[in-house]
Amino acid sequence: RSAGQRRVHGDDLAAKMTQDIAVLGELYVSPSGREAITVIDKALEQYRYDELALSFNGGKDCTVLLHLLRACVHNKISKSENQDAAAVGNALKQIRVLYFQPPVDTGFVELDSFVVEIVEQCGFSLVVFTCGVKEGLQQFISSTGVKGIFMGNRRSDPYSGELTHFSPSSAGWPSFMRILPILDWSYCMVWKALREFQLPYCSLYDKGYTSVGGRQDTEPNPLLKRPDGSFDPAWKLEDESMERCGRVQR
Repeated sequence: RSAGQRRVHGDDLAAKMTQDIAVLGELYVSPSGREAITVIDKALEQYRYDELALSFNGGKDCTVLLHLLRACVHNKISKSENQDAAAVGNALKQIRVLYFQPPVDTGFVELDSFVVEIVEQCGFSLVVFTCGVKEGLQQFISSTGVKGIFMGNRRSDPYSGELTHFSPSSAGWPSFMRILPILDWSYCMVWKALREFQLPYCSLYDKGYTSVGGRQDTEPNPLLKRPDGSFDPAWKLEDESMERCGRVQR
């Protein structure tokens, strides 16, 4: 099976925690990896678990962040006296993963399925919205008291060039802290982490999609097209500046 179809292996909690902590150790040797881990750890110290959420659309960037967050929670708990299954499960369940589901006629079925599957496998609580982002966040923050939301923005993303790792929400939006651990990661580093550590990701990326939006404005990246008309997987893209080349202006 392709990497995009792999499931999280092993039901043994101790094994999962050990594996996650090993991944953190390997990532920590690189400046960008160390920076991301430091940002997540700082957020876990600054906020309670139930004051945190993660914005998740099933894309590669927030997927690597989802795995990093779980690993950092495991690492934090491993240093405490209470390491039993109930403590770990309770900690993860308190962190809500927010999915703003696109309308049926514009969304990818593969993304919808992946979001539900991977959030369940990682142990977080999934909250699905069918309304607009601003409206949904307003209702969610008002009802839960969440103060910080992890996001998978990178500097190459639109409107993200001037952000910092901890950036308050913009004027006119509900008040919360945007927490951006992988802000300075490159496209290559995202794929290096996902593939090197065999982390599950959405199968669309194995079909040549390098940046995924809605079905109406997203196509496989033409730079990955093979002579027979099929497409290489996203991780084979050599020019990172062409990551959004598959986004179509209608």
